[in-house]
Amino acid sequence: MMDSKLVKYQTLPIWTKDTLPRSFQEKHHTKQGTWAKLTILEGELKYYALDENGNVQSTDICSTENSPPFIEPQAWHKVKPLGDNLRCFLEFYCLAEHYYQKKYHLSAPHSEVLHILKYIQSGDALDLGCGRGRNSILLQTSGFNVTALDKSEAAIGKLQEIIDAEEQCQGLHAKVYDIQTASIENHYDLIISTVVFQFLQSVSISSVIQNIQEHTLPGGYNLIVAPVSTNDNPCPIEFPFTFAENELKNYYHLWKICKYNEELGVFHRMDEKGHPYQAKFATLIAQK
Repeated sequence: MMDSKLVKYQTLPIWTKDTLPRSFQEKHHTKQGTWAKLTILEGELKYYALDENGNVQSTDICSTENSPPFIEPQAWHKVKPLGDNLRCFLEFYCLAEHYYQKKYHLSAPHSEVLHILKYIQSGDALDLGCGRGRNSILLQTSGFNVTALDKSEAAIGKLQEIIDAEEQCQGLHAKVYDIQTASIENHYDLIISTVVFQFLQSVSISSVIQNIQEHTLPGGYNLIVAPVSTNDNPCPIEFPFTFAENELKNYYHLWKICKYNEELGVFHRMDEKGHPYQAKFATLIAQK
């Protein structure tokens, strides 16, 4: 029986005996966080539940009258068509909070964006350097009115496709914008920028932060996450800019500092050995 908290994010085309992928007829498993539902439209199919070594744990003859089991994440299994008249299709499900990641192949929202929801739960929010919208969508679906800005036309184009396709995202406004122009127009209850400042030129940092602060409403919040380079922990990737120790915090000396730390974290980018680059990151949550 399907968990009511699960939502469907993909439906594959109808298969016949001849088009049923070979990979599904051999030992395989669903992805982490993915449930699968196989629907039989005609004919019969044999379902094998396997262990990780390929040993058969149980079998089911599945048909229009006898639905296949709801396949759990990372459950080893295989299927075999019975007869020539098979017609079936596969649907993938996930938890509601993973829907956009699964359907649109987005990275998970930044953990600090989830954390900021403890401080503020609604209002007008601005995501500076939004990329394809992993954080913007979280804020929009959590109750904010979100403006998402990024320099990349391709990223904004992808985000706009999601907005156009998803009713939950209809109020999200995505626009191409160069952060270094420091020309935010409206005022916001929340402004976030996660792992973006390293791509800016150092000469623009002061004006960008001043512009962010000036366009934050009284009582509003800023969340900034950015790499830090120090003598004992130099940033391993050569970016146009990295903050010095406590530099970001010092920009907010007139604000209430709700959270500030500089701790080791990882980039998505990998080194030559396939390991993610590690660096110190400054995390700031401040209230005006």
